[in-house]
Amino acid sequence: MIVLLDAGNSRIKWGRLEGQGLRPGAPVPTQGAFEAALASAWEGMGEPSRVVASNVAGAEWGRRLDRWLRARFGIGAEFVASRAQGYGVTNGYRDPARLGVDRWVALVGLRHGRQGAACVVDVGTAATFDVLDGAGLHRGGAIMPGLELMGRSLVANTVQITDAEAADAGWLGDNTGAAIRCGSLNAVAGMAERLRSRACRELGESVAGVLTGGGAAEVAACLDGDWRVEPDLLLRGLAVIAGEAE
Repeated sequence: MIVLLDAGNSRIKWGRLEGQGLRPGAPVPTQGAFEAALASAWEGMGEPSRVVASNVAGAEWGRRLDRWLRARFGIGAEFVASRAQGYGVTNGYRDPARLGVDRWVALVGLRHGRQGAACVVDVGTAATFDVLDGAGLHRGGAIMPGLELMGRSLVANTVQITDAEAADAGWLGDNTGAAIRCGSLNAVAGMAERLRSRACRELGESVAGVLTGGGAAEVAACLDGDWRVEPDLLLRGLAVIAGEAE
């Protein structure tokens, strides 16, 4: 059994790869005593033969994970790194190593999940946008604050806005929390629609729209058209990478 682990800024998503089947587990928080949270989540699961991980939570977090795995299971973590080319994807960054590994893994999952061009939006602590053409070339991307981070930045930098607690937002908000949420959602959704539309013109082909990350479903509700929510996209990318690294 191979465990796949996607460590983001806020959450750790993980899943088991058994044969050709991927079985996602319940996410746990990245911060704090994540080792105890993983131990509880993995109770009764059996011992993994490998743990393949994508980590944007920092080097010290990675060292802690590796120490815990070695102490508990006698294996180290296999950390994925962004590459110039691999798994059918060509990295579009001038310095390929500078592309966030989470974005690289998402592109791998995207490439192996469909044919044709696609725009993938990962709605997490940050919202990232990447375009992959039909030949597997990453055309580049964009980054902006995620939904919660936008709200917190308003609280930190304004006098009269003191609480950005998320509130249900319709088309327009009828209180400050809802208005902030409405603005944040429409900022991410508007960027997604604009970049996908531009990608269609630049590439001269249809571009699929894919959403992933913790805020994906909420953003999807603001979008028109055929955007798909794929919560396990990064785990699928890790499964491809783990399979080719055996």
